[in-house]
Amino acid sequence: MATLTESLSIRTGKGESYNYSLTENYTETFSVRQEVDNSDGFIKLLGSSTSISAQNLQDVKSMVIKNNGLVGAEVQFKFTEYVDNSDVDNANSIDLGPGSATTTRQTSFLLGAGEYMFLPNVRWLAYAESASGANAKPTTSGAYLSLDANEYVDSGANVDSATASGVVSSASATTVYLEPYTSATNCTANLFHVGDLIRIDDEIMEVTAIGDKSNLANNTLTVIRGVHGSTATTNSADTDPVRLPFFNAYHDFDKFTIPQTNSSGKFKSHNFFGFGRVQDSTANGIVPGSIAGKFYSRGYQTFGLSGITPQSNSGLAASTAYKINITVDGGSVFVDLGFTTDASNLNFGGTNGVIKKIQDALDTQYYTAGNLFEKKVHVGIVDGDIRFQLEDSLILELTLKMLMLQLRLNCLKIP
Repeated sequence: MATLTESLSIRTGKGESYNYSLTENYTETFSVRQEVDNSDGFIKLLGSSTSISAQNLQDVKSMVIKNNGLVGAEVQFKFTEYVDNSDVDNANSIDLGPGSATTTRQTSFLLGAGEYMFLPNVRWLAYAESASGANAKPTTSGAYLSLDANEYVDSGANVDSATASGVVSSASATTVYLEPYTSATNCTANLFHVGDLIRIDDEIMEVTAIGDKSNLANNTLTVIRGVHGSTATTNSADTDPVRLPFFNAYHDFDKFTIPQTNSSGKFKSHNFFGFGRVQDSTANGIVPGSIAGKFYSRGYQTFGLSGITPQSNSGLAASTAYKINITVDGGSVFVDLGFTTDASNLNFGGTNGVIKKIQDALDTQYYTAGNLFEKKVHVGIVDGDIRFQLEDSLILELTLKMLMLQLRLNCLKIP
């Protein structure tokens, strides 16, 4: 484990001072020492790449460049230039000089003898416009992503139903023929990656291979049919869109009606809600700091009582059936949450107390189709009041509709 402690202090001579510091821990360190001369060419010391190759690192968390020589040195950075293209920018290949058109740009600066510079990362890029190259989605800083209620987005590719051997004609075929196609670099197959899930109508497929894109006939995906609880079907129209689904892939595609975690707090999607997909070789994706998630407290509802303890008598009749109307997460009113009081223990607490009876009824409905199916609700005494609280932190709304009886317990006696 390596630890970086970097500090900078500035004294202006006018009574002003500025102090900056940064401390980081790293699991790996890498050092390069290189002697240079006064030749016009540059010597590559280090590169950053997603692939493993000579003098390249896959990611650099920080970098220190120091001139240990007795004379000044020129340091050059190379990076790619992009041009604005709505939410997904394009690599900007233009001819800026005597050479041919290229997306590569160079910036040089001088580092004096004994001087050094610290870079917290190597995420640099050149941008053709005076605008942010990172603030693509959402367009307004701090806005929330608006996700389609169908849990999918159109990828921009369509099924080519004119190809008889594809999935459009047979539920057992494993090839999806795509359109449109312009060239190997502007080809809809470039939108997808091995391991992707796609959705055509109500069928989910897993991509296992991509066509070689050399011509229109190879604009294809090889898939596994009918995964995640869907059924393999045939399609008929050229305009059938190939969609990118973002349901919770820990479950079947129709398990939930919105993108949400399961009761264990887990969520898995095979794409980032359809964002960042392009048909050419432009780099795309997300970077650290670009995504913020908001987590809500668990929803709950109280009766509005005070001073309740486990030993407090409920005032209900012994061995009597009651019911509670409860609505959870915007569902329809559930009117049959029934429980029967104990023959002797009419306190709120205890093994056979009122709270235990209500909790048993809630636990039963967790496994029963209806308003409370797989919605875990706990009831207990909190701060002297009766509180119903959700176990799943994603469910935000809990509304209890009760009928008044005695002790404001809001229960209805069943004759």
